[in-house]
Amino acid sequence: MGGHARVVALIGIGVSLFGILYVLPAAFNKTAFWKKPAGASGRPGVSALSGRSTVESELSATPTAMGMTK
Repeated sequence: MGGHARVVALIGIGVSLFGILYVLPAAFNKTAFWKKPAGASGRPGVSALSGRSTVESELSATPTAMGMTK
């Protein structure tokens, strides 16, 4: 392996590590589920204080277009 190839390989490794350690965490922390307001749930239909009746109504709701094809 020549000297130029080693330099290019090391630059590639450095760019990859920079992206993994700095760019990706910053992007994912913007939409992190633990940074949402209290009571907001990441899953639709489920709230932080869902009681049995709320969950049962969600489960027994009228079928959607996908549910009617079964």
